[in-house]
Amino acid sequence: MIHYEAPELETGCATIWPPCWCQVRDMRLIRIDGMNRGTIADSPDQTPHALGITAPASGPTGTPAGGGGCTEGTYYIAYRYKDNDHDTFSELSDLTTVTVTADQKINWSGLTVSSETRVTHIELWRSTVGQNEKLYLITTLANTGAPTYTSDTETDDTLGVKPLSEQLKIYNADNTLSARRQGVPPNFMRVVAQFQDRAFYAVTARYTVGSASITNGSATLTGTGTAWTSAMVGRKVYVHGATSVYEILSYTSGTELTLTGNASQTLSTVPYAIMPDPASYHNTLLFSETDEPESVPSSQNTIVVQENVAGDSDWVTGLLPHGSVLWVLKQRHVYAVTFVRQPTVDASCNLRFSRGCLNQRCSAYFEDTAYLLDAMGPWSITPAGGFVALG
Repeated sequence: MIHYEAPELETGCATIWPPCWCQVRDMRLIRIDGMNRGTIADSPDQTPHALGITAPASGPTGTPAGGGGCTEGTYYIAYRYKDNDHDTFSELSDLTTVTVTADQKINWSGLTVSSETRVTHIELWRSTVGQNEKLYLITTLANTGAPTYTSDTETDDTLGVKPLSEQLKIYNADNTLSARRQGVPPNFMRVVAQFQDRAFYAVTARYTVGSASITNGSATLTGTGTAWTSAMVGRKVYVHGATSVYEILSYTSGTELTLTGNASQTLSTVPYAIMPDPASYHNTLLFSETDEPESVPSSQNTIVVQENVAGDSDWVTGLLPHGSVLWVLKQRHVYAVTFVRQPTVDASCNLRFSRGCLNQRCSAYFEDTAYLLDAMGPWSITPAGGFVALG
């Protein structure tokens, strides 16, 4: 008899709703749940890391000094974090300007060490004189202690001949983000799916556990039977009976949050809901850069599923890759998303079926057929893209 014991993937996960797991093309495993920041692991028996790398909060400090090779004028400097084990980066920090005279160098300081355990190194990047469109790698430092660098004697000529791997454009030729494309994947999405060469994130988390109380003139939201998390900062709060919609400013505990403004009435232990802005995200897909499942620049990598049925407020409930199509599942409809190379340019999203899916766990893919369950019962999408009612 063969005994098989399933590996323990993670502990401490939210149990409000099931987490969503996705294996991406480099075989790593992503988990998201909409309650906290997601995780990524090399394999089921490896300790997962936080999904994505948080960028430096501010730019570095650059101080002119003698003994260098700079041209007189203004330079731009910045830095970013690196996970050397996976060749994964954070977004670039803000740019700092440094004005030098001829033959000076730039001494680097004000570099903040990342607290995220996966970060191994800090990369320093500098422009040539008088331009802020392209930066060049100056050096790589260990992510430890209080790092500084006082050996930046590179000339513009030596920077200009660096290999492409040591050049970093702020924007691509099509004006899309390059140096700041590594946005951390959203912590408010509950579903992740690998489709073609990208990770797609969808289905906003709607938290309604327990009850909430607000007091007139106070910015404190108090929960009873709640397990709020710091990831909820920035989300909207809808309190039953309130005349205003509030936004979360900061996290104190699982039963206390601070709002961006004072409440205008007193309501005690009433139903509530915490969620992202419905108008912005309930019908939105966010997607990663090519083969960079952790790089999700939300300012540009979005697909909005336009509601094609008048008067029917239908939210996305799941994602199901099916051959050359990504099925976007909603409660009462299914849309087909396809693209050739760059979704921001050539993505197509079309209504295909007036049947839906209750949630992500009510969908499956087997032998080239997609099976779904909605309020009217089970049904399937055939390999040819047809509809079959079951039962």
